[in-house]
Amino acid sequence: MFTKQQRFNILLWCGGLLVLSLVLPAFFHADILTASSIKDNGHFPRETVVVPMHFETDPFGRVTAVTAQGSLLRQSELIDTDEAYLHRIDIEGTFFYASDRGTFSANSDTVAISIYHGLAA
Repeated sequence: MFTKQQRFNILLWCGGLLVLSLVLPAFFHADILTASSIKDNGHFPRETVVVPMHFETDPFGRVTAVTAQGSLLRQSELIDTDEAYLHRIDIEGTFFYASDRGTFSANSDTVAISIYHGLAA
């Protein structure tokens, strides 16, 4: 059916496309928060302090809370191991990501995971 060389070339192309599909979103969708960022396009500045007053944790590790200001806060784990963590923090529909490698924003959880893996450990 296929020769060894043809199989090798197919695997090489598939591997290259896979790597490219994982790396490209980080370049085109990365929106790293800076200290001077303001609450526009759904991003919170780093200076924003949110104090949860009452919170509950479900069996999947997601936290739902009400802040001192009366806002709804949700936190969910995307990656949580002994060596690394990546959490999505959503406050009244505005979300960002907090990790052991820094805080940043992204358009989706998939893009956030891609950005996270691109950040230096």
